[in-house]
Amino acid sequence: MTRRFRWAYCQLESLKQLRSTREKSVEDALRCLPADLDATYERMLARIDSYSLEEALTMLRWLTFGTTSLTLGELQEARLTCPAEDGTVAWDDPGSIQDIMEILGDLILVEEPSYVTIQQPNWRSQAPRARIACESFQAYVTEHGGKAMTSLEEADRKILYVSWLSLNGKQFCNVRLAHFSVKEYLLSGRITHQLCDGFNLQRSTAREFLAQSCLVYLVHYSACNKRRATATDFATFPLLRHAAFHWSAYVVHDTARPLRHELRFLQDHEARVAWVRVLTSNQGVWDQTRKPEYVYGTALYFACSLEHRACVEWLLKETVDVNALAGPFNTALQVASLNGHQTIVDMLLKQGADPNVLRELSLAYTVTALCAAATHGQYGIVKLLLANGADPNISSDVPFRMRPLYAASEGGHTEIVASLLEAGAEVSHYGDHRGTAIRIAAEKGFDPIVKLLLRAGSGVDDVDDITSLTSLNAALHAGHRNVAKRLIKSQALVTIPDGVRGLTALERAAEKGYNDLLELMLEIGVGADWPVVKSYALLAAIRYGHLSCVRVLVQHGTSVHASRIRTFFPLDAACLYGRVEIADLLIKSGARVNVGADQETDVRDDPEHQQVPGSNDSGSDLDASRTKPWSIRAPPLHRAAWRGHTNVVSLLLRAGAIVDARRAGTTALQEAAARGHTDTVKRLLEAGADVNAGAGGLGTPVLAALKSGHFEVAKFLIAFASAEGTPLSV
Repeated sequence: MTRRFRWAYCQLESLKQLRSTREKSVEDALRCLPADLDATYERMLARIDSYSLEEALTMLRWLTFGTTSLTLGELQEARLTCPAEDGTVAWDDPGSIQDIMEILGDLILVEEPSYVTIQQPNWRSQAPRARIACESFQAYVTEHGGKAMTSLEEADRKILYVSWLSLNGKQFCNVRLAHFSVKEYLLSGRITHQLCDGFNLQRSTAREFLAQSCLVYLVHYSACNKRRATATDFATFPLLRHAAFHWSAYVVHDTARPLRHELRFLQDHEARVAWVRVLTSNQGVWDQTRKPEYVYGTALYFACSLEHRACVEWLLKETVDVNALAGPFNTALQVASLNGHQTIVDMLLKQGADPNVLRELSLAYTVTALCAAATHGQYGIVKLLLANGADPNISSDVPFRMRPLYAASEGGHTEIVASLLEAGAEVSHYGDHRGTAIRIAAEKGFDPIVKLLLRAGSGVDDVDDITSLTSLNAALHAGHRNVAKRLIKSQALVTIPDGVRGLTALERAAEKGYNDLLELMLEIGVGADWPVVKSYALLAAIRYGHLSCVRVLVQHGTSVHASRIRTFFPLDAACLYGRVEIADLLIKSGARVNVGADQETDVRDDPEHQQVPGSNDSGSDLDASRTKPWSIRAPPLHRAAWRGHTNVVSLLLRAGAIVDARRAGTTALQEAAARGHTDTVKRLLEAGADVNAGAGGLGTPVLAALKSGHFEVAKFLIAFASAEGTPLSV
């Protein structure tokens, strides 16, 4: 159906070109119209002048097989490039961009550049092609408008845009085949007209033509006296960016012979240097600093990097040192291993490449070929390198003294880890700042790798120098429960605090609610500092509301009276965070609800108080005590009322909490009123709280509410006192 619409459209466009409106002329034209879409396209091709056929074929190849969309300016440069013989670029005879539309006619569609607007463009953040177009438009506006774009009226900007588009801006217009059926026709082999037979495009031939054209363009660019090695080159040479970044994509890798112009290009030092500078330009900003020669690579290095096998084979026949420093990633073998080109690696090894070469250079990525392959999961290459004598225990210099085993463990490449261990890789090597292989595998959650490393005798308690996380702590921090369980069963220490938040593995498990892991650790854990760790874990579980973890800890003997500081206990934490079920469990387990009240024994003298060894009076648990500077312990009821946890208040009252218990003269009702917790105030009054309690710095409940701006609470207290017939004292 789509082809029919396209055919009908082409017929109408053809009829529009009639110069006579006579009925007879229209009838004759209708009888001469092509019978189908193939015949329509064949007529379009047949109309191309014989002296323009070669240029038309070149442009259709680019439009059909180009890896990216092209602009008219880029297509203009492409049609000037001829890869025949030594290759030429006809910069001295460019012709006009209008020629493209005259030659190809209805076979193509030209569109305005979408990235240029009549508004002030944000051209600095755009890609080079868009930025060049925007700069061209701005320069045109300034020259012909007499002022900056933002100073012109919108109508004037529109006029200038149309004028620019017809002149300077035409080269930035996008061009493509008019319809997908055009490409389908060119590839179909159905072109039978004698003059058009050359337009039967073959993919392999066309792609080779584009690759050769790009290489010719780059060689001529490197030798051109207009080259400045700055961002202006992208405007002067419109096809430069496409040729530099995409020529290798057009090369067919399994060809039996190397491309003529590829060998010429790769062996031309100046051409390689110019090409690398284009590749390394950042958003059009060129690096002008002088670099060591190896940064620009050798012919063999780039042929291996790009996996151009025929080219590599030809270069290896020459007198080439395969172990020489060849490019930014060291030797040809290293870059081939890094990019996963196994066939190239095999060719280089047979030619005598040393898999253990490692040169320490300031700008080079100095890892061995084996480490490079292990990093990127190239199992076949790893096996090949090991079979040819690669040493798995050579450390890289950059980055971080890394070894193949660490790299494979970090990437989760289980088969490679197994092969390296079998080849004798040192399982407990510690790289700079990075820790051991098992440490990174645990952090990433690669359980099969952790299992392999443990079986090979890896230690489990090493830490890295940055976070000071052990393998177990790292696994818990990242939420990898299976890995953590395996490490716990392997006797990993659970009492080592990390360097991030000072948490032990037990605390992390409690914080995350891993009650199964918590129980497993409690069954194994021993040590003089064990009570401290358990008390910290209990507070963490309470804060995050993990009832099952609290239950496990209490069942394993964690004291509900133990504290990290003298004024903050497990029941205090449950009341502060509103954990009603946890508070109920703690009360049933013996936690006292009135300790800290003025009527009770001060907590410092409480015989049931158990401050765990290593705790202090000035610290804080999980920042809980910093929410209010309690000088002495506040009763749990005060903490719940202060936060407005009415359900916890009710629980405490049922458990026997003294409703008018005071902390430094202040009652729970005063705390709730001062913070506007109406429901809590109601519950306390129902329990018989004194509406006129006035000691402490807050004043009476009514006064405390008024001072804090909670007028609804104040109204409620006044109404309550009135209903009860109790005179209010302010």
